Amino acid sequence: MESGFAHSVLSLVVPLFVVVMVVLLRRVVLSLFLGVCLSGLMLYGFSLESLSFVCKAISSVFYDEGINWDGAFIFAFLIILGVITQIILYSGAIGAFVKWARNHIKTAKGSEFLAFVAGVVIFIDDYFNALTVGQISRSLNDSFHSSRERLAYIIDSTSAPICILIPLSSWGAYNIGLLSKQGIEEPFMVLLQSIPNNFYAFFALIAVVLTIIWRVNLPVMRNNVNVGMQDSKAQDSKINGTYIFQRKSAIIYLIVPILALIVGICFMIFYTGFQGLEDGESGLIAMLSHTDTPFSLFCGGAFALVVTLLMTLGIIESKEYPSIFWFGAKSMFGAILI
Repeated sequence: MESGFAHSVLSLVVPLFVVVMVVLLRRVVLSLFLGVCLSGLMLYGFSLESLSFVCKAISSVFYDEGINWDGAFIFAFLIILGVITQIILYSGAIGAFVKWARNHIKTAKGSEFLAFVAGVVIFIDDYFNALTVGQISRSLNDSFHSSRERLAYIIDSTSAPICILIPLSSWGAYNIGLLSKQGIEEPFMVLLQSIPNNFYAFFALIAVVLTIIWRVNLPVMRNNVNVGMQDSKAQDSKINGTYIFQRKSAIIYLIVPILALIVGICFMIFYTGFQGLEDGESGLIAMLSHTDTPFSLFCGGAFALVVTLLMTLGIIESKEYPSIFWFGAKSMFGAILI
């Protein structure tokens, strides 16, 4: 029955149903859950098998004939990203970056291009991308009267597309895991070869560039300029009850954690790939085919977290760290739940 749906137009029923539910209910998690339930009903009707399918579909994220370590590593990686983002915020590095940008960027077009370029550079994870780029771009875009709806579009249409086009990311790890579960040999190479056909991601990035160059504004962007923007200094200097943008900091506290994250993950990807080589195999492609991407993401993230903590010991007070870890983990709960 399942294979019949896979080769039928009925395979579109569930995703279309989920999209409609999201629009009607404005509840993403609930809509996704209802989609899983509809899948069970389509496959097995009103029966215990349908209920079993739903339970297994959800539990398999964590446990499927054993602990799902790939999922656990990705979830831990997401939490680490949230914590790193909060440490960067509390260190005052984003405030230092905004001050630097205001001295070098003089137009709204320039501030929006900065958000786009930052989104491309921070390709490791779309959530980390959105959190970081949003923080460093918001105040700058506000000062040039670029609406936050416009900035949200630029960030959202850069973060996910760039992550799916680069296999060395959390999206790459997730898709490699899906391909592996289907019994596909060399899932990394399959993902790599699929990139040229990912037309949506390419067109989304091109659309962002053209929107910035041609100053395209949808009504919601044009009508909400300056709406909801309070005094910039009061709004951006206080995060989670703590004044942080007034701290004397430097851009290096923003750049080094991002570089440490990229270097750490790339190193572990090639290291695990090298460890997985079989007799007679050699070369870069062979290594990438055997890499353990979820584990590499986790280890690279842990390395970046340690580097970030050591860097900011002299700036952040020890009593602030519990709040940093809590708010950092909390910021990623939505992504993990979805």
